[in-house]
Amino acid sequence: MELDTLFMYVSGYERVADDLYRLYVDGPVPTPQLNRRVGERTHLFHLFAGPDAERIEAWLASHRAWQCLRVPTYTREKGVRAVLAADRWRGGDGSALSDLGRDRTIRDEAHRRRIRHEVELLIGMVLENPVRPGELEQLHDILDTVNAGPVGVELATGAEVIDVYFGAG
Repeated sequence: MELDTLFMYVSGYERVADDLYRLYVDGPVPTPQLNRRVGERTHLFHLFAGPDAERIEAWLASHRAWQCLRVPTYTREKGVRAVLAADRWRGGDGSALSDLGRDRTIRDEAHRRRIRHEVELLIGMVLENPVRPGELEQLHDILDTVNAGPVGVELATGAEVIDVYFGAG
């Protein structure tokens, strides 16, 4: 297994366990490319276990640039932070971020794409003209949650958001 070649076909990866990696691909016959969306969980993946997983881990440690393909893990805490940040960054009633802050849910894949698009635009603006400390981290929290969060499931309850907002959580 030639990892330099393999990672040209991969759109994302995640470490599932100590000796288990899941590598995501765009389709049944992926083409090598460097301009695809990265760090996303797709419906097709290959599982690598044991010595293959150890080789992947060692290769990623020595090829740090490819770590941009890491699919972020989703946790409830990240969901709460993302909902709070989305509410702070909302762009009006038609905004996908406003929907996320209000409904606390990624409704469907189209909604996920709209949120991702808005957040990527905001990241570009913050990189050009940062105003407050922590802005970029907030936007990356939203992006990680949007990439990894479940569709149609409440990312945070109202009580969880209130607890964190007022410092009880």
